[in-house]
Amino acid sequence: MTPFKREYEYFLLLCKNLNVSVAASEAGIQQAGLSKALKALEEQLKKPLFHRTNRGLLLTTYGEIFRDVLLSTSVQWENSLEEELAKLSEVTGTYKIGAHPVVAVNLLSKFFPGLNEENEGLKLKLELKRSAEVTRDVIDFKLDFGLVANPVRHPDLIIVRLQKEYIACWGSTSKAPRKVLYYNPEMIEMVRTLKRFDKYKLIEVQDYEVIASLTQKSEGVCILPSPVAERYRNLKQFGKTLLEVDVCLIYRHDSLKTKAFSEIIKKIKLGFEL
Repeated sequence: MTPFKREYEYFLLLCKNLNVSVAASEAGIQQAGLSKALKALEEQLKKPLFHRTNRGLLLTTYGEIFRDVLLSTSVQWENSLEEELAKLSEVTGTYKIGAHPVVAVNLLSKFFPGLNEENEGLKLKLELKRSAEVTRDVIDFKLDFGLVANPVRHPDLIIVRLQKEYIACWGSTSKAPRKVLYYNPEMIEMVRTLKRFDKYKLIEVQDYEVIASLTQKSEGVCILPSPVAERYRNLKQFGKTLLEVDVCLIYRHDSLKTKAFSEIIKKIKLGFEL
């Protein structure tokens, strides 16, 4: 294997054989084709690489320098390749994980600190985005893994369900709440969910923690994912569950399965006892 373009490979064959006929035979091309490639290379470099003699070819001083640089580069390239390939069998490398902020707060602690702290050569970069954006970025090779809610099915994705959560209406008052509803417009299926609250005064707040904090001091209610609401002791559920949510790990089925990649999947699954 070589990193060089074809003309350089032909040049090295000529250096080894110092005979156009022998080098052409070894390269599997016609002598005329090899001579043409050599001439094109010399024109590109603006220097003669060989002296033509009755006994064959003789390297010029420039040709010797060019040969030595190519051979040195080839050795360095092969060594670098071997080093990089060796990493495939080690828990090393940089990987990007995308997660919805709510999912991240609730689930990352199950595996993220351990993976980072136990593997010195492993670097995990975290990106917090909406589930739809994370899913799109995994499909588009921008993220290696995603932790998302109710991911859309896609032929390129492996989807592993980690746990179930739910979305419900919550409040802090023990009496009948006022018809005031705090909600995040970016929540999944929110348009359909709001149809159940058509007689309420609707107040948009684009942060779940702020919604929970406001509802603690309110006589109204809010719509929250269960993991957020459960962190606020005085919030209690009103009515039935509005929506069930599958929190899933996603990654592309054609991702390079290095030891690090497999270790990440293993640790995530162990965190959820899968």
